[in-house]
Amino acid sequence: MASVGIDPTTSREVGATGFIVEFDGPQDPHNPQNWPMRRTNFNVAPYIFATLAATFASADLSSSVKVIGSHFHISPEVATLAAATLFLCGFGLGPAIWAPLSEVKGRTLPARMAVFGLMVFAAGGANARDVQTLMLCRFFQGLMGSGPLVVGPGVIADSFKPLHRGYALACFGAVVFTGPMLAPFVAGFTLQNGSLGWRWNVWWGFFLALASLLCLLFVSSESYVPVILTNKAAVKRHDTRNYAWHSRHEEVQVSLRDFAAKYLKKPIIMMATEPILFCVSLYTAFVYALLYTFLTSYGIVFRNGYGMNLGISGFPLFGLIFGLMLGTLAFVSAQPRLNRLVIQHKGVYTPEWLMPLCMTGAVAFPVGLFWFGWTGAYPHSVHWIVPTLSGIFTGYGLIMIFSTSFTYLIVVYKQNSAMAFGANTMIRSALAAGFPMFATQLFDNLGVQWANTLLGCLAVVLAPVPVIFYLYGAKIRARSKWVPKEL
Repeated sequence: MASVGIDPTTSREVGATGFIVEFDGPQDPHNPQNWPMRRTNFNVAPYIFATLAATFASADLSSSVKVIGSHFHISPEVATLAAATLFLCGFGLGPAIWAPLSEVKGRTLPARMAVFGLMVFAAGGANARDVQTLMLCRFFQGLMGSGPLVVGPGVIADSFKPLHRGYALACFGAVVFTGPMLAPFVAGFTLQNGSLGWRWNVWWGFFLALASLLCLLFVSSESYVPVILTNKAAVKRHDTRNYAWHSRHEEVQVSLRDFAAKYLKKPIIMMATEPILFCVSLYTAFVYALLYTFLTSYGIVFRNGYGMNLGISGFPLFGLIFGLMLGTLAFVSAQPRLNRLVIQHKGVYTPEWLMPLCMTGAVAFPVGLFWFGWTGAYPHSVHWIVPTLSGIFTGYGLIMIFSTSFTYLIVVYKQNSAMAFGANTMIRSALAAGFPMFATQLFDNLGVQWANTLLGCLAVVLAPVPVIFYLYGAKIRARSKWVPKEL
């Protein structure tokens, strides 16, 4: 057979069956990491907005538990189950679907499907006539809402080179926490308006999901390289009339059985076999679960203790939000130093460089917990601003632990980052689903000061995790089969 002249940067001959379509060299404009920064930012922004919509929805009924209990004549425990726990259970199960789907079908389709489902089930929950309907809608709303949380980091990994990735991850991490903290503030004032009621708290989530869906439909474009190459192969087949051209991704035929056997189990297998993923997920799960515990403890301290109404009691959460902003600013400010290290090491990004930043968050987080517990317990002698200011330390710790952990997972797992985030989101949401069920009893039985002391001690026990990774992370990575040999 005569040889066929093919540019090795665009394709290669594969026996007699056809040709593989690849990028036209390292500067191919189809590669998302070669897109202009303006286009990249506009492409990533809708996923971050969708994450805000999903996390806002996760807490939009947190202030409505008593009202829902009275409306449906159910106990506070069942009302908590309907308002928060089932949503977070859906958050925990959803990544098993969205993470593998994003590796098979790309980023845009799963994200749009997820946000559309989030919107539909929000409308269903807002119109629920019985508690069973509300429970079903909240569960499936969480299942759908987990999509942006899983797909978003994958899009960031696709789109940004290591020198710029940290900035996008800081924004993503900030909205993961800002959404649940803004929701009680909005919900409190909504409940105080007699003409609105608790159903409108769900409608706010619906409108956010609708806006984010429109952005995903009209602004975002595909960033997953295998799907981009598949689309490029389709164009090449059309232009050349040679139907032998195809992408590597098209060589993989995935049946429903294969999808379940290989992809649905992959996040679980990674969690069970990867000590890095397990430890990072356990730490971030504890921190994330405490976020939803704050929504209960802040209500106990500022409504029950300081006598604030539903609307005003949301203002102390801005202490946490200010801490989030401070932590995000600190993380972003550290990026130039990290970039210089990458340049000095000829483009190699060592993930352990992130751990000193994580250590600052690991110290600040328990400080904020102890501060809040031992000042918020005495409303008759301590001004309300004092426990509010504790949120600066807690918020800083939250975002710093998360931003560094997210970046660490992306740098370590690269093309497997969507699966890693899927596994991480599953364990985070599972733990967060359980905490609200016993949070009220915990604070009622132990008191604000001792309940926060218990949580603070757990945070101190987990604080050495970034130290361990800083010292031994490279050795642990070397033994992993999921981590690329060259970072």
